[in-house]
Amino acid sequence: MLIVFNILILFSPYAVLFYLPLLLLIIGQFRYPVEEYSLTDKLLPIHILLVFVSWIYFVILLNFLKQRKSLNAFFNKFNFKELHLLFFGIMVLYSSSYFIPFMQKVIVSPNYNVLKWIVEDDLSILISNTLKRGWLGFYCDNEFYTGIILFVKSYGPILSFISMVIQASALLIFKRRFFNLIIIGFISFNVIVFLLSGIFFWKWILANICLIFLIKKLNKEILIESIWQKKYFVLGLIFIPLSWFYSYSVKLGWYQLNASRYYHLEVVSDDNKEYSVTLHKLAPYDLFFTSSRWNLFDDKELFNSTQSYDIFQKGLKVTDFEKMKEFNKLHGKNLYKQERAEKILEFIKLYFQSYNEAKLKSVFWNGIIAAPKHIYRWGDACKFPDFQFDKKVSKVRIIYRTCVIDEKGLIQCNDEQLNEIEIDIN
Repeated sequence: MLIVFNILILFSPYAVLFYLPLLLLIIGQFRYPVEEYSLTDKLLPIHILLVFVSWIYFVILLNFLKQRKSLNAFFNKFNFKELHLLFFGIMVLYSSSYFIPFMQKVIVSPNYNVLKWIVEDDLSILISNTLKRGWLGFYCDNEFYTGIILFVKSYGPILSFISMVIQASALLIFKRRFFNLIIIGFISFNVIVFLLSGIFFWKWILANICLIFLIKKLNKEILIESIWQKKYFVLGLIFIPLSWFYSYSVKLGWYQLNASRYYHLEVVSDDNKEYSVTLHKLAPYDLFFTSSRWNLFDDKELFNSTQSYDIFQKGLKVTDFEKMKEFNKLHGKNLYKQERAEKILEFIKLYFQSYNEAKLKSVFWNGIIAAPKHIYRWGDACKFPDFQFDKKVSKVRIIYRTCVIDEKGLIQCNDEQLNEIEIDIN
C-alpha cells in the first residue's frame, strides 16, 4: 500500500493525506514486543510530512474563508503567501533538528560554557565504545582499532568544534548566500557521526539533498524569492530556538563515560558450530536488536553516557571493573523488570524460530536487498566467525558485555552469558 501511495503522490500531493496515517500505522507495529521503537532517525522526514499535511488542510480552510469578501480583503491587505508559509515551516524544522542538539550541549555544559564540552568530552571514548559494540566488528585487527582511537583522541576537540559550528549555523538558514553551505554542513555532520559511531542518519541526508534541489528548482520558477527576505530571517531567529518547546526534535547532547555496557548475540548452528551475530541483519526488527535496550541485567547499571557534568567527572576515575562496580552502586539504576525481560526473551526465541522455518523460503532474510540501516553492529569477529544465515539455529546466547577504559587509555571488556535459548530446528 505504501508503494501505491508513493506512486499516487507523483500525480497528486493530496495522496499524502492517506500516505502519512498508513506510514505511522506501519511504524507502530515495530513497537512490538515491549512498546518501544526509536523514531530518532525518522523524525525529520516525518516532521516534513506533518508540516505538508497541515499546510494542505490550512490551504483548504483558507480558500474556504477567502470566499467571504471581508476575510478576502483582510488576507489581501497583508499580502499573505501560502507557499512561503509552507517553506518557512519546513526550513524551521530542518534547522531545529540540528540546532536543538547544539542547545542541549550548551545546557549540559557547566555554566553553559560549551567550550568545556568541546574540550572535555573525549570522542576517543565514543569510538572505543562503538568499536567494542560492533562497529567495524567484521574486521579483527586490534592495531587498526588502536590507530583509529589514537587519531580521534588527537583530533577529537577539532571534530567537536566543527560539529558545534555546523549545528549552530542552523540559525542562518534563511540567509540565501549561506543556505547551500549550511545544508552541505548538515550532510557532512551526519557522515562524521556515521564514521565515529556506525549510526547512519541516511534519511536525514536524503532529505537534505532533496531540499537543496527543491529550493534550486523553485528559485528558477521564482516561486519563493521572498523567503529570503529579512523578515523571514528574523522570524527564523525566533522560531528555531523556540522549537525546543514546540517540536519533537531529539535533544542529543551528553558526556561519554569511561564505563559502558552492551548486549551481543551468539548462535549455535544445527551442526554445532558457534557464530557471532551481525545484529543489523536481523530485519525487519534490526533496530530492536542493534539498540539492544533490553535491561536484562538484574543489578544497578549506568548507560554509556550522562548529561550530568558531575557524574561525568567522577566517571573519569573509573579505570577498572572494581571501580566500575562501585561507581554503579553510587550512581546507577536497576532498570530490570521481570515481565519486560520475559517478553524480550520470548521475542528473541520467536524470531529465530521463525528464521528456522522461513530460511529456505526467503532469499532476502539477511537484508541483501534492503534500505540502509540506521545502526550498524557486526558480530565480534575476534571471538567467532560471523553468522551468514545459511544454517538453522539450535541455540541463541545473550552476552552482556561491560567495558572500561584503563589508565593507559586502552579499553578492557568482560563478557558474561546471561541466557541461552533453545531453538527448535525441526
